[in-house]
Amino acid sequence: MNFLSRWLWLAVWIGLAIYLAFALWLGFAGLAYPYQLDYGEGIVLWFAQELARGHAIYKPLTEFPYASSNYPPVALMLAAMLMPIFGDGYGAGRLLNFASALIVAALIFRIVRVETRMSLRMSLRAVFAKQSPTWSTPAILAAIFFLASPYIYHWVSLFRVDLIGLAFAFTAIYFAWKREQNPITNASRELRIANYELRIANYYLPITIFSLLALYTKHTLLSAPLAIFIALFRRDKGAAIKFALALGASGGAIYLALDVWTRGGFSAGLIESNATVFLFEQLVALLKNFVTTFPVLILLAGWAWFARIRARRIGVLEWYALSAFAALALSGRVGAWENYFFEAIAITCVYFGIQISNFKLRIANRELRITILLLIQLALFHHDPRIAADLIARDAPANRALAALLARTNGNIISVCVGSRLRARSIVWQVRCVRARAAAQCASREFWRCDCIGRVARATGNVKAGKSGDHNRVAGAARIESAVHRVRAPRTRGRRQGYTRRPRAIARHLSDDALGGKRICARCIHARRSAGFIARQIYYARRLVRQRHRGSARGASQRGRRVRSDRV
Repeated sequence: MNFLSRWLWLAVWIGLAIYLAFALWLGFAGLAYPYQLDYGEGIVLWFAQELARGHAIYKPLTEFPYASSNYPPVALMLAAMLMPIFGDGYGAGRLLNFASALIVAALIFRIVRVETRMSLRMSLRAVFAKQSPTWSTPAILAAIFFLASPYIYHWVSLFRVDLIGLAFAFTAIYFAWKREQNPITNASRELRIANYELRIANYYLPITIFSLLALYTKHTLLSAPLAIFIALFRRDKGAAIKFALALGASGGAIYLALDVWTRGGFSAGLIESNATVFLFEQLVALLKNFVTTFPVLILLAGWAWFARIRARRIGVLEWYALSAFAALALSGRVGAWENYFFEAIAITCVYFGIQISNFKLRIANRELRITILLLIQLALFHHDPRIAADLIARDAPANRALAALLARTNGNIISVCVGSRLRARSIVWQVRCVRARAAAQCASREFWRCDCIGRVARATGNVKAGKSGDHNRVAGAARIESAVHRVRAPRTRGRRQGYTRRPRAIARHLSDDALGGKRICARCIHARRSAGFIARQIYYARRLVRQRHRGSARGASQRGRRVRSDRV
Protein backbone atom coordinates (compact mmCIF):
# COMPACT_ATOMS: atom_id res chain seq x y z
CA MET A 1 0.00 0.00 0.00
CA ASN A 2 1.51 3.29 -1.13
CA PHE A 3 1.65 6.51 0.83
CA LEU A 4 -1.40 8.13 -0.80
CA SER A 5 -3.59 5.06 -0.32
CA ARG A 6 -2.61 4.90 3.34
CA TRP A 7 -3.68 8.49 3.93
CA LEU A 8 -6.90 7.97 2.03
CA TRP A 9 -7.70 4.96 4.18
CA LEU A 10 -7.01 7.02 7.26
CA ALA A 11 -9.53 9.59 6.00
CA VAL A 12 -12.11 6.81 5.43
CA TRP A 13 -11.72 5.49 8.97
CA ILE A 14 -11.88 8.99 10.45
CA GLY A 15 -15.09 9.73 8.52
CA LEU A 16 -16.66 6.44 9.62
CA ALA A 17 -15.67 7.11 13.24
CA ILE A 18 -17.28 10.56 13.09
CA TYR A 19 -20.56 9.26 11.66
CA LEU A 20 -20.60 6.38 14.14
CA ALA A 21 -20.09 8.87 16.97
CA PHE A 22 -23.01 10.91 15.63
CA ALA A 23 -25.31 7.88 15.67
CA LEU A 24 -24.23 6.78 19.14
CA TRP A 25 -24.54 10.30 20.50
CA LEU A 26 -28.07 10.72 19.14
CA GLY A 27 -29.07 7.30 20.44
CA PHE A 28 -27.93 8.12 23.97
CA ALA A 29 -29.34 11.66 23.73
CA GLY A 30 -32.73 10.18 22.86
CA LEU A 31 -32.58 7.96 25.93
CA ALA A 32 -32.05 11.02 28.14
CA TYR A 33 -34.58 13.30 26.40
CA PRO A 34 -38.05 12.94 27.99
CA TYR A 35 -40.12 14.49 25.20
CA GLN A 36 -41.22 13.61 21.69
CA LEU A 37 -38.65 13.71 18.89
CA ASP A 38 -40.84 12.53 16.03
CA TYR A 39 -44.54 13.02 15.30
CA GLY A 40 -45.20 9.26 15.46
CA GLU A 41 -43.58 8.60 18.83
CA GLY A 42 -46.43 9.92 20.94
CA ILE A 43 -49.13 7.58 19.70
CA VAL A 44 -46.78 4.57 19.92
CA LEU A 45 -45.96 5.53 23.52
CA TRP A 46 -49.67 5.91 24.27
CA PHE A 47 -50.46 2.37 23.15
CA ALA A 48 -47.47 0.99 25.05
CA GLN A 49 -48.71 2.73 28.19
CA GLU A 50 -52.19 1.35 27.61
CA LEU A 51 -50.76 -2.18 27.42
CA ALA A 52 -48.77 -1.55 30.59
CA ARG A 53 -52.03 -0.57 32.33
CA GLY A 54 -53.79 -3.68 31.02
CA HIS A 55 -56.07 -1.79 28.63
CA ALA A 56 -57.04 -2.90 25.13
CA ILE A 57 -55.37 -1.13 22.20
CA TYR A 58 -57.36 -2.78 19.40
CA LYS A 59 -61.06 -2.00 19.34
CA PRO A 60 -63.73 -0.54 17.06
CA LEU A 61 -63.93 3.24 17.05
CA THR A 62 -67.39 3.32 18.59
CA GLU A 63 -66.55 4.39 22.14
CA PHE A 64 -63.96 6.37 24.09
CA PRO A 65 -61.09 6.50 23.66
CA TYR A 66 -61.25 6.84 19.88
CA ALA A 67 -57.92 5.12 19.34
CA SER A 68 -56.88 1.82 17.79
CA SER A 69 -53.27 0.84 17.15
CA ASN A 70 -52.26 0.40 13.52
CA TYR A 71 -49.18 -1.62 14.51
CA PRO A 72 -48.97 -5.25 15.71
CA PRO A 73 -48.39 -5.63 19.45
CA VAL A 74 -44.88 -7.14 19.84
CA ALA A 75 -42.84 -3.94 20.05
CA LEU A 76 -45.49 -2.28 22.21
CA MET A 77 -45.56 -5.28 24.56
CA LEU A 78 -41.78 -5.29 24.91
CA ALA A 79 -41.79 -1.59 25.75
CA ALA A 80 -44.62 -2.09 28.24
CA MET A 81 -42.66 -4.88 29.94
CA LEU A 82 -39.66 -2.54 30.35
CA MET A 83 -41.66 0.41 31.69
CA PRO A 84 -41.56 -0.77 35.33
CA ILE A 85 -37.76 -0.53 35.05
CA PHE A 86 -37.24 2.55 32.85
CA GLY A 87 -40.44 4.45 33.61
CA ASP A 88 -43.53 5.08 31.50
CA GLY A 89 -41.81 7.55 29.17
CA TYR A 90 -39.95 7.11 25.92
CA GLY A 91 -36.87 5.49 27.51
CA ALA A 92 -38.01 1.86 27.23
CA GLY A 93 -39.02 2.08 23.58
CA ARG A 94 -35.99 4.08 22.54
CA LEU A 95 -33.71 1.64 24.31
CA LEU A 96 -35.29 -1.21 22.34
CA ASN A 97 -34.88 0.73 19.11
CA PHE A 98 -31.25 1.61 19.83
CA ALA A 99 -30.40 -1.95 20.84
CA SER A 100 -32.09 -3.26 17.69
CA ALA A 101 -29.84 -1.12 15.47
CA LEU A 102 -26.76 -2.44 17.28
CA ILE A 103 -28.01 -6.04 16.94
CA VAL A 104 -28.48 -5.67 13.19
CA ALA A 105 -24.97 -4.20 12.88
CA ALA A 106 -23.55 -7.14 14.87
CA LEU A 107 -25.34 -9.64 12.62
CA ILE A 108 -24.01 -7.88 9.52
CA PHE A 109 -20.51 -8.11 10.97
CA ARG A 110 -20.95 -11.80 11.73
CA ILE A 111 -22.27 -12.73 8.27
CA VAL A 112 -19.61 -10.78 6.40
CA ARG A 113 -16.85 -12.11 8.64
CA VAL A 114 -17.83 -15.72 7.97
CA GLU A 115 -18.41 -15.12 4.26
CA THR A 116 -15.00 -13.54 3.92
CA ARG A 117 -13.33 -15.98 6.38
CA MET A 118 -11.88 -13.17 8.44
CA SER A 119 -11.65 -13.40 12.21
CA LEU A 120 -12.22 -10.44 14.50
CA ARG A 121 -8.61 -10.49 15.68
CA MET A 122 -7.30 -10.40 12.12
CA SER A 123 -9.64 -7.54 11.24
CA LEU A 124 -8.69 -5.41 14.24
CA ARG A 125 -5.02 -6.15 13.73
CA ALA A 126 -5.24 -4.99 10.13
CA VAL A 127 -6.89 -1.74 11.13
CA PHE A 128 -3.90 -0.65 13.24
CA ALA A 129 -1.21 -2.35 11.17
CA LYS A 130 0.29 -1.22 7.91
CA GLN A 131 -1.61 -3.81 5.94
CA SER A 132 -4.25 -2.85 3.44
CA PRO A 133 -7.53 -2.51 5.34
CA THR A 134 -9.40 -3.05 2.09
CA TRP A 135 -8.77 -6.75 2.16
CA SER A 136 -8.73 -7.36 5.92
CA THR A 137 -11.66 -5.45 7.42
CA PRO A 138 -14.75 -5.91 5.26
CA ALA A 139 -16.90 -6.96 8.23
CA ILE A 140 -16.06 -3.87 10.26
CA LEU A 141 -16.63 -1.64 7.26
CA ALA A 142 -20.02 -3.19 6.54
CA ALA A 143 -21.24 -2.90 10.14
CA ILE A 144 -20.09 0.70 10.58
CA PHE A 145 -21.49 1.80 7.23
CA PHE A 146 -24.88 0.51 8.37
CA LEU A 147 -24.81 2.51 11.61
CA ALA A 148 -23.28 5.53 9.88
CA SER A 149 -25.97 5.78 7.21
CA PRO A 150 -28.20 8.86 7.52
CA TYR A 151 -31.38 6.76 7.45
CA ILE A 152 -30.35 4.82 10.54
CA TYR A 153 -29.08 8.02 12.16
CA HIS A 154 -32.49 9.64 11.73
CA TRP A 155 -34.33 6.74 13.43
CA VAL A 156 -31.88 5.38 15.99
CA SER A 157 -33.14 7.65 18.78
CA LEU A 158 -36.88 7.21 18.17
CA PHE A 159 -39.48 5.00 19.78
CA ARG A 160 -40.77 3.43 16.58
CA VAL A 161 -41.34 -0.19 15.60
CA ASP A 162 -39.30 -0.26 12.37
CA LEU A 163 -35.79 -1.01 13.64
CA ILE A 164 -37.19 -3.46 16.20
CA GLY A 165 -38.95 -5.35 13.43
CA LEU A 166 -35.79 -5.23 11.31
CA ALA A 167 -33.82 -6.85 14.15
CA PHE A 168 -36.29 -9.75 14.31
CA ALA A 169 -36.40 -10.19 10.52
CA PHE A 170 -32.62 -10.04 10.13
CA THR A 171 -32.16 -12.51 12.98
CA ALA A 172 -34.43 -14.94 11.12
CA ILE A 173 -32.31 -14.43 8.00
CA TYR A 174 -29.18 -15.05 10.06
CA PHE A 175 -30.42 -18.42 11.32
CA ALA A 176 -31.50 -19.42 7.80
CA TRP A 177 -28.07 -18.41 6.49
CA LYS A 178 -26.39 -20.29 9.32
CA ARG A 179 -28.37 -23.40 8.38
CA GLU A 180 -26.91 -23.17 4.86
CA GLN A 181 -23.41 -23.06 6.32
CA ASN A 182 -23.93 -26.46 7.98
CA PRO A 183 -25.57 -28.80 5.45
CA ILE A 184 -26.38 -32.40 6.30
CA THR A 185 -23.74 -34.70 4.84
CA ASN A 186 -24.17 -38.23 3.55
CA ALA A 187 -23.90 -39.98 6.90
CA SER A 188 -25.73 -42.94 8.39
CA ARG A 189 -29.49 -42.86 8.87
CA GLU A 190 -29.22 -42.59 12.66
CA LEU A 191 -26.78 -39.72 12.35
CA ARG A 192 -28.99 -37.95 9.82
CA ILE A 193 -31.99 -38.28 12.14
CA ALA A 194 -29.98 -36.89 15.05
CA ASN A 195 -28.72 -34.05 12.87
CA TYR A 196 -32.25 -33.31 11.67
CA GLU A 197 -33.60 -33.09 15.23
CA LEU A 198 -30.69 -30.86 16.18
CA ARG A 199 -31.34 -28.62 13.16
CA ILE A 200 -35.00 -28.28 14.15
CA ALA A 201 -33.98 -27.02 17.59
CA ASN A 202 -31.06 -24.88 16.37
CA TYR A 203 -32.39 -23.48 13.08
CA TYR A 204 -36.01 -24.14 12.11
CA LEU A 205 -37.52 -23.18 15.46
CA PRO A 206 -35.60 -19.87 15.75
CA ILE A 207 -36.33 -19.10 12.08
CA THR A 208 -40.06 -19.56 12.63
CA ILE A 209 -40.13 -17.69 15.94
CA PHE A 210 -38.19 -14.66 14.72
CA SER A 211 -40.15 -14.51 11.47
CA LEU A 212 -43.35 -14.50 13.53
CA LEU A 213 -41.99 -11.80 15.83
CA ALA A 214 -41.01 -9.69 12.82
CA LEU A 215 -44.48 -9.94 11.29
CA TYR A 216 -46.15 -9.12 14.61
CA THR A 217 -43.85 -6.15 15.09
CA LYS A 218 -44.53 -4.65 11.68
CA HIS A 219 -46.79 -6.58 9.35
CA THR A 220 -45.15 -5.24 6.16
CA LEU A 221 -41.89 -7.10 6.91
CA LEU A 222 -42.68 -9.92 4.50
CA SER A 223 -39.33 -9.97 2.72
CA ALA A 224 -37.51 -12.17 5.23
CA PRO A 225 -40.16 -14.95 5.52
CA LEU A 226 -40.57 -14.99 1.74
CA ALA A 227 -36.82 -15.25 1.13
CA ILE A 228 -36.46 -18.00 3.73
CA PHE A 229 -39.30 -20.01 2.17
CA ILE A 230 -37.85 -19.75 -1.35
CA ALA A 231 -34.33 -20.64 -0.18
CA LEU A 232 -35.62 -23.62 1.78
CA PHE A 233 -37.83 -24.75 -1.11
CA ARG A 234 -34.87 -24.85 -3.51
CA ARG A 235 -32.89 -27.09 -1.17
CA ASP A 236 -35.48 -29.01 0.83
CA LYS A 237 -39.11 -28.80 -0.26
CA GLY A 238 -40.33 -30.65 2.82
CA ALA A 239 -38.59 -28.24 5.17
CA ALA A 240 -40.00 -25.27 3.24
CA ILE A 241 -43.55 -26.60 3.44
CA LYS A 242 -43.18 -27.30 7.15
CA PHE A 243 -41.84 -23.78 7.72
CA ALA A 244 -44.74 -22.25 5.80
CA LEU A 245 -47.31 -24.36 7.65
CA ALA A 246 -45.77 -23.62 11.05
CA LEU A 247 -45.56 -19.88 10.38
CA GLY A 248 -49.01 -19.70 8.81
CA ALA A 249 -50.70 -21.81 11.47
CA SER A 250 -49.15 -20.01 14.43
CA GLY A 251 -49.53 -16.55 12.93
CA GLY A 252 -53.08 -17.24 11.76
CA ALA A 253 -54.12 -18.64 15.12
CA ILE A 254 -52.77 -15.58 16.92
CA TYR A 255 -54.48 -13.27 14.44
CA LEU A 256 -57.85 -14.97 14.78
CA ALA A 257 -57.58 -15.07 18.57
CA LEU A 258 -56.76 -11.34 18.76
CA ASP A 259 -59.47 -10.45 16.27
CA VAL A 260 -62.13 -12.38 18.15
CA TRP A 261 -60.97 -11.03 21.51
CA THR A 262 -61.01 -7.42 20.26
CA ARG A 263 -64.35 -7.85 18.42
CA GLY A 264 -62.81 -7.02 15.06
CA GLY A 265 -60.62 -4.21 16.38
CA PHE A 266 -57.40 -6.00 15.47
CA SER A 267 -58.40 -6.22 11.79
CA ALA A 268 -59.63 -2.64 11.86
CA GLY A 269 -56.34 -1.38 13.27
CA LEU A 270 -54.01 -3.38 11.03
CA ILE A 271 -55.95 -3.48 7.78
CA GLU A 272 -58.49 -0.67 7.60
CA SER A 273 -56.30 1.96 9.27
CA ASN A 274 -53.38 1.06 6.97
CA ALA A 275 -55.41 0.98 3.74
CA THR A 276 -53.69 4.09 2.43
CA VAL A 277 -53.39 5.58 -1.04
CA PHE A 278 -50.46 4.77 -3.33
CA LEU A 279 -48.62 7.79 -4.72
CA PHE A 280 -46.29 7.07 -7.63
CA GLU A 281 -44.66 10.49 -7.29
CA GLN A 282 -43.74 9.72 -3.68
CA LEU A 283 -42.28 6.35 -4.69
CA VAL A 284 -40.10 7.98 -7.34
CA ALA A 285 -38.95 10.70 -4.94
CA LEU A 286 -38.01 8.26 -2.17
CA LEU A 287 -36.24 5.89 -4.57
CA LYS A 288 -34.33 8.80 -6.05
CA ASN A 289 -33.26 9.95 -2.61
CA PHE A 290 -32.19 6.39 -1.70
CA VAL A 291 -30.11 5.93 -4.85
CA THR A 292 -28.45 9.33 -4.55
CA THR A 293 -27.65 8.73 -0.86
CA PHE A 294 -26.18 5.20 -1.24
CA PRO A 295 -24.79 5.04 -4.80
CA VAL A 296 -21.42 3.48 -3.98
CA LEU A 297 -22.85 0.91 -1.57
CA ILE A 298 -25.53 -0.07 -4.09
CA LEU A 299 -22.97 -0.32 -6.90
CA LEU A 300 -20.56 -2.57 -4.96
CA ALA A 301 -23.38 -4.63 -3.43
CA GLY A 302 -24.97 -5.19 -6.83
CA TRP A 303 -21.59 -6.24 -8.21
CA ALA A 304 -21.20 -8.86 -5.46
CA TRP A 305 -24.80 -10.09 -5.85
CA PHE A 306 -24.51 -10.62 -9.60
CA ALA A 307 -21.14 -12.32 -9.12
CA ARG A 308 -22.68 -14.84 -6.73
CA ILE A 309 -25.62 -15.39 -9.09
CA ARG A 310 -23.23 -16.11 -11.98
CA ALA A 311 -21.32 -18.51 -9.74
CA ARG A 312 -24.67 -20.20 -8.86
CA ARG A 313 -24.20 -19.44 -5.16
CA ILE A 314 -27.88 -18.73 -4.63
CA GLY A 315 -28.98 -18.88 -1.02
CA VAL A 316 -31.14 -17.04 1.46
CA LEU A 317 -29.02 -13.86 1.26
CA GLU A 318 -29.53 -13.63 -2.50
CA TRP A 319 -33.28 -14.15 -2.20
CA TYR A 320 -33.48 -11.71 0.71
CA ALA A 321 -31.73 -9.03 -1.34
CA LEU A 322 -34.19 -9.58 -4.17
CA SER A 323 -37.27 -9.52 -1.94
CA ALA A 324 -36.03 -6.55 0.14
CA PHE A 325 -35.51 -4.41 -2.94
CA ALA A 326 -38.83 -5.56 -4.39
CA ALA A 327 -40.52 -4.49 -1.15
CA LEU A 328 -39.35 -0.92 -1.77
CA ALA A 329 -42.43 -0.58 -3.96
CA LEU A 330 -44.39 -0.28 -0.69
CA SER A 331 -42.70 3.06 -0.05
CA GLY A 332 -45.21 4.59 -2.43
CA ARG A 333 -47.87 4.24 0.27
CA VAL A 334 -48.78 7.51 1.90
CA GLY A 335 -47.06 7.85 5.25
CA ALA A 336 -43.96 5.91 4.13
CA TRP A 337 -40.52 7.40 4.54
CA GLU A 338 -36.97 6.20 5.15
CA ASN A 339 -38.14 3.40 7.44
CA TYR A 340 -39.25 1.38 4.41
CA PHE A 341 -35.63 1.15 3.25
CA PHE A 342 -34.08 -0.46 6.34
CA GLU A 343 -34.05 -4.02 5.01
CA ALA A 344 -32.53 -2.91 1.72
CA ILE A 345 -29.82 -0.96 3.56
CA ALA A 346 -28.94 -3.92 5.80
CA ILE A 347 -28.56 -6.44 2.96
CA THR A 348 -26.73 -3.83 0.86
CA CYS A 349 -24.15 -3.46 3.62
CA VAL A 350 -23.72 -7.25 3.72
CA TYR A 351 -22.95 -7.48 0.01
CA PHE A 352 -20.84 -4.36 0.19
CA GLY A 353 -18.58 -6.07 2.73
CA ILE A 354 -18.47 -9.24 0.62
CA GLN A 355 -17.48 -7.26 -2.47
CA ILE A 356 -14.76 -5.38 -0.60
CA SER A 357 -13.23 -8.72 0.37
CA ASN A 358 -13.44 -9.97 -3.22
CA PHE A 359 -10.84 -7.46 -4.41
CA LYS A 360 -7.91 -9.81 -3.96
CA LEU A 361 -5.57 -8.24 -6.49
CA ARG A 362 -3.64 -5.72 -4.46
CA ILE A 363 -3.04 -3.21 -7.20
CA ALA A 364 -2.33 0.29 -6.04
CA ASN A 365 -4.55 1.94 -8.67
CA ARG A 366 -7.50 -0.27 -7.78
CA GLU A 367 -7.03 0.31 -4.10
CA LEU A 368 -6.84 4.02 -4.75
CA ARG A 369 -10.13 3.86 -6.66
CA ILE A 370 -11.85 1.99 -3.83
CA THR A 371 -10.79 4.53 -1.22
CA ILE A 372 -11.93 7.39 -3.43
CA LEU A 373 -15.31 5.71 -3.90
CA LEU A 374 -15.66 5.22 -0.15
CA LEU A 375 -14.82 8.86 0.48
CA ILE A 376 -17.48 9.89 -2.05
CA GLN A 377 -19.99 7.69 -0.23
CA LEU A 378 -19.09 9.25 3.10
CA ALA A 379 -19.54 12.70 1.58
CA LEU A 380 -23.02 11.71 0.40
CA PHE A 381 -23.81 10.51 3.93
CA HIS A 382 -23.56 14.07 5.18
CA HIS A 383 -25.82 14.86 8.12
CA ASP A 384 -25.32 17.59 10.68
CA PRO A 385 -25.97 16.65 14.33
CA ARG A 386 -26.09 20.31 15.27
CA ILE A 387 -29.61 20.46 13.83
CA ALA A 388 -30.80 17.73 16.20
CA ALA A 389 -28.92 19.25 19.13
CA ASP A 390 -30.41 22.68 18.41
CA LEU A 391 -33.95 21.32 18.14
CA ILE A 392 -33.58 19.34 21.35
CA ALA A 393 -32.16 22.35 23.21
CA ARG A 394 -34.83 24.78 21.99
CA ASP A 395 -37.80 22.42 22.18
CA ALA A 396 -37.16 21.24 25.72
CA PRO A 397 -38.32 24.51 27.41
CA ALA A 398 -41.36 24.67 25.12
CA ASN A 399 -42.27 21.08 25.91
CA ARG A 400 -41.99 21.77 29.63
CA ALA A 401 -44.21 24.84 29.29
CA LEU A 402 -46.73 22.93 27.20
CA ALA A 403 -46.77 20.05 29.70
CA ALA A 404 -47.43 22.46 32.56
CA LEU A 405 -50.20 24.16 30.57
CA LEU A 406 -51.93 20.89 29.75
CA ALA A 407 -51.55 19.70 33.34
CA ARG A 408 -53.62 22.70 34.45
CA THR A 409 -56.33 21.96 31.86
CA ASN A 410 -59.54 20.44 33.23
CA GLY A 411 -61.69 17.93 31.37
CA ASN A 412 -60.89 15.70 28.42
CA ILE A 413 -58.32 16.61 25.81
CA ILE A 414 -59.10 15.66 22.23
CA SER A 415 -55.76 15.53 20.48
CA VAL A 416 -53.71 13.78 17.83
CA CYS A 417 -50.47 15.44 18.95
CA VAL A 418 -50.02 13.03 21.83
CA GLY A 419 -46.30 13.17 22.53
CA SER A 420 -45.86 16.23 24.70
CA ARG A 421 -49.28 15.79 26.30
CA LEU A 422 -48.52 12.30 27.57
CA ARG A 423 -45.91 13.72 29.92
CA ALA A 424 -48.56 15.87 31.62
CA ARG A 425 -51.76 13.85 31.79
CA SER A 426 -53.07 10.38 31.17
CA ILE A 427 -56.26 10.98 29.16
CA VAL A 428 -56.27 11.43 25.40
CA TRP A 429 -58.87 10.85 22.72
CA GLN A 430 -57.65 10.34 19.19
CA VAL A 431 -60.40 11.18 16.73
CA ARG A 432 -60.30 9.60 13.29
CA CYS A 433 -62.43 11.35 10.69
CA VAL A 434 -63.73 9.11 7.92
CA ARG A 435 -63.93 11.77 5.28
CA ALA A 436 -62.79 10.96 1.77
CA ARG A 437 -62.18 14.61 0.99
CA ALA A 438 -59.55 15.10 3.71
CA ALA A 439 -56.69 15.67 1.28
CA ALA A 440 -58.70 18.18 -0.74
CA GLN A 441 -59.64 20.05 2.43
CA CYS A 442 -55.95 20.33 3.33
CA ALA A 443 -55.32 22.13 0.06
CA SER A 444 -58.19 24.56 0.60
CA ARG A 445 -57.32 25.20 4.27
CA GLU A 446 -60.68 23.77 5.36
CA PHE A 447 -59.38 20.63 6.96
CA TRP A 448 -60.72 21.61 10.35
CA ARG A 449 -64.34 21.60 9.15
CA CYS A 450 -64.89 17.93 10.02
CA ASP A 451 -68.21 16.41 10.97
CA CYS A 452 -66.69 14.35 13.77
CA ILE A 453 -65.89 17.51 15.73
CA GLY A 454 -69.59 18.10 16.25
CA ARG A 455 -70.30 14.47 17.08
CA VAL A 456 -67.51 14.22 19.63
CA ALA A 457 -68.39 17.58 21.14
CA ARG A 458 -71.97 16.53 21.71
CA ALA A 459 -70.90 13.12 23.04
CA THR A 460 -68.42 14.49 25.57
CA GLY A 461 -70.27 17.62 26.57
CA ASN A 462 -66.90 19.36 26.98
CA VAL A 463 -67.06 21.49 23.84
CA LYS A 464 -70.01 23.53 22.69
CA ALA A 465 -70.66 22.99 19.00
CA GLY A 466 -73.34 24.02 16.59
CA LYS A 467 -74.44 21.93 13.69
CA SER A 468 -72.25 19.07 12.50
CA GLY A 469 -69.22 20.36 10.65
CA ASP A 470 -69.47 23.97 11.82
CA HIS A 471 -65.95 24.22 13.21
CA ASN A 472 -66.10 27.97 13.65
CA ARG A 473 -68.74 27.58 16.40
CA VAL A 474 -66.65 25.24 18.53
CA ALA A 475 -65.98 27.31 21.63
CA GLY A 476 -62.36 28.20 22.28
CA ALA A 477 -60.95 26.01 19.52
CA ALA A 478 -60.39 28.26 16.52
CA ARG A 479 -57.15 29.84 17.70
CA ILE A 480 -55.68 26.53 18.80
CA GLU A 481 -56.66 24.86 15.55
CA SER A 482 -55.08 27.65 13.49
CA ALA A 483 -51.94 27.47 15.60
CA VAL A 484 -51.63 23.72 15.12
CA HIS A 485 -52.44 24.08 11.42
CA ARG A 486 -49.66 26.60 10.89
CA VAL A 487 -46.99 24.37 12.40
CA ARG A 488 -48.07 20.94 11.04
CA ALA A 489 -46.43 21.29 7.62
CA PRO A 490 -42.93 19.80 7.91
CA ARG A 491 -40.01 22.09 7.31
CA THR A 492 -37.51 20.65 4.89
CA ARG A 493 -34.45 21.04 7.08
CA GLY A 494 -36.04 19.74 10.28
CA ARG A 495 -37.90 16.92 8.50
CA ARG A 496 -34.68 15.74 6.88
CA GLN A 497 -33.18 15.24 10.29
CA GLY A 498 -36.25 13.39 11.52
CA TYR A 499 -37.71 16.13 13.72
CA THR A 500 -40.36 18.83 13.57
CA ARG A 501 -40.60 22.19 15.25
CA ARG A 502 -44.20 21.64 16.31
CA PRO A 503 -44.04 21.74 20.16
CA ARG A 504 -42.33 25.11 20.35
CA ALA A 505 -44.84 26.77 18.03
CA ILE A 506 -47.83 25.21 19.77
CA ALA A 507 -46.59 26.39 23.16
CA ARG A 508 -46.16 29.89 21.75
CA HIS A 509 -49.75 30.06 20.50
CA LEU A 510 -51.51 28.30 23.37
CA SER A 511 -52.59 30.45 26.31
CA ASP A 512 -55.25 30.40 28.97
CA ASP A 513 -57.37 32.79 26.91
CA ALA A 514 -57.06 30.59 23.82
CA LEU A 515 -58.28 27.57 25.72
CA GLY A 516 -61.79 28.97 25.77
CA GLY A 517 -62.73 27.79 29.21
CA LYS A 518 -59.93 25.23 29.39
CA ARG A 519 -61.26 23.07 26.57
CA ILE A 520 -59.01 21.87 23.76
CA CYS A 521 -60.20 20.57 20.42
CA ALA A 522 -57.39 19.32 18.23
CA ARG A 523 -57.50 18.30 14.60
CA CYS A 524 -58.95 15.11 13.20
CA ILE A 525 -57.15 12.64 10.99
CA HIS A 526 -58.55 10.47 8.28
CA ALA A 527 -59.14 6.88 9.41
CA ARG A 528 -57.33 5.50 6.40
CA ARG A 529 -54.42 7.88 6.56
CA SER A 530 -51.67 8.55 9.07
CA ALA A 531 -50.59 11.81 10.62
CA GLY A 532 -47.48 11.76 8.46
CA PHE A 533 -49.61 11.62 5.33
CA ILE A 534 -51.68 14.59 6.42
CA ALA A 535 -48.53 16.61 7.13
CA ARG A 536 -47.12 15.72 3.73
CA GLN A 537 -50.42 16.51 2.02
CA ILE A 538 -50.38 19.97 3.59
CA TYR A 539 -46.80 20.44 2.45
CA TYR A 540 -47.47 19.27 -1.11
CA ALA A 541 -50.68 21.29 -1.34
CA ARG A 542 -48.93 24.47 -0.24
CA ARG A 543 -46.10 23.82 -2.68
CA LEU A 544 -48.63 23.29 -5.48
CA VAL A 545 -50.37 26.54 -4.58
CA ARG A 546 -47.03 28.38 -4.62
CA GLN A 547 -46.18 26.89 -8.01
CA ARG A 548 -49.56 27.92 -9.40
CA HIS A 549 -49.12 31.44 -8.04
CA ARG A 550 -45.69 31.68 -9.64
CA GLY A 551 -47.08 30.33 -12.88
CA SER A 552 -49.99 32.78 -12.90
CA ALA A 553 -47.67 35.67 -12.01
CA ARG A 554 -45.27 34.64 -14.79
CA GLY A 555 -48.17 34.40 -17.26
CA ALA A 556 -49.45 37.81 -16.21
CA SER A 557 -46.01 39.37 -16.66
CA GLN A 558 -45.69 37.79 -20.11
CA ARG A 559 -49.14 39.06 -21.11
CA GLY A 560 -48.16 42.50 -19.84
CA ARG A 561 -45.02 42.48 -21.97
CA ARG A 562 -47.06 41.49 -25.02
CA VAL A 563 -49.55 44.29 -24.37
CA ARG A 564 -46.75 46.83 -23.99
CA SER A 565 -45.07 45.64 -27.17
CA ASP A 566 -48.39 45.91 -29.05
CA ARG A 567 -48.84 49.45 -27.75
CA VAL A 568 -45.34 50.36 -28.92
